[in-house]
Amino acid sequence: MNPTANDPSLCNNVFRITKFVTKFVGLLLCSFVLYQAWRFSLSSKEATVIHSEKNVTCSDSSYCDEEQSTTVHHLGWDKPCGRTNNHLFTILNGVNQVWDLHGDDTCQAVLAISGWALDTFCQLFCDSHWSLADNDDRLLPVVEHDELHELCVAEANQPVTKLGARDTFCYSRNASLPLPQQQKTKKQRTCQVLGILIQHFAERNLEGLKPLRLHLQDIAKLDDSLLVEPNGSVPHMAVHSRWLEGSCLERIKNTPSKDECHMPPSYIKKILASQGMLGRIPIVIVADLQQRKVLDALRNDSEIGPCVIVPALDRTIFAASSSTAQNDMVLAANSAIFVGTRASTMSKMIGVWRIAAGADPQSNYIHAKTTANGTLEVCADCI
Repeated sequence: MNPTANDPSLCNNVFRITKFVTKFVGLLLCSFVLYQAWRFSLSSKEATVIHSEKNVTCSDSSYCDEEQSTTVHHLGWDKPCGRTNNHLFTILNGVNQVWDLHGDDTCQAVLAISGWALDTFCQLFCDSHWSLADNDDRLLPVVEHDELHELCVAEANQPVTKLGARDTFCYSRNASLPLPQQQKTKKQRTCQVLGILIQHFAERNLEGLKPLRLHLQDIAKLDDSLLVEPNGSVPHMAVHSRWLEGSCLERIKNTPSKDECHMPPSYIKKILASQGMLGRIPIVIVADLQQRKVLDALRNDSEIGPCVIVPALDRTIFAASSSTAQNDMVLAANSAIFVGTRASTMSKMIGVWRIAAGADPQSNYIHAKTTANGTLEVCADCI
């Protein structure tokens, strides 16, 4: 027989404890319901965030916070089109498409990148000093796709528009679409975006620039004919030689001259002479190394050969770790004169980088031709 079975005091204690637990659980449930209602009321209001102790809304064109976004365009979910610079052009076109649909400097949409798009972006710009998550000024409507769960648009269950890689690479604005207010041209937008990103090149992509500048200063001390700027820097010409697995000639078959594929010394000297720079600035060759005879011809030329530098081959100046396409782009983008080929998207990207950094478009010898009287003519608006 259980001695406590008929103990009335024990029954009263059990009753009181049960009653207390029931009330406590009820209070928790009420609190949870009230909290969810409060969250819902916040998400249903017009988006306003607190940043640096200042109320900011989308009407403030100098600030864009992705938590205010209402539409997501996803790029990078499928197979990429081409190589690194094709990927970068595709990302830029994705930004253009977002702005075409929603207006410049909008907070109403973002380009969410993943896969190859995120990989390309981070190859160029992400390191311990800066990454996409550090885009605090929000001047770029670009976010990582994996961060979408943090956006209020995801909570609102808004649809995500998938942008195909090939279609976005070939994107041009549909003239039938209504033109949003304060619309910029595609070139203005590209320069705006690259002007921001050029300040954030990853440190690993700048490994070749410092040794090049030091080397140019050293050779200028031994050659009085070389131009030296008042700040002590030595300007250089950059030549981008691409054979593209033999497809360069095929890609420019409708142009009268094939010099931009072969890059003969006569073509480089003609450009230098037109600028009054023949024998006055060094020549840096960035190349895919598929046509060694092109490099040999430039290095062995009696007039310009002594001034030719090939970073991919000269290990006395450049470390092996700097022999990357990204480092080549930085070296070429920092040139006083650039010579490339319209067959290569890398040449075009370098030309755009230079313009975004303030270079004269006429110093981009990409779409160049020889006129009837033998002078060189540059199409500055062709990139």
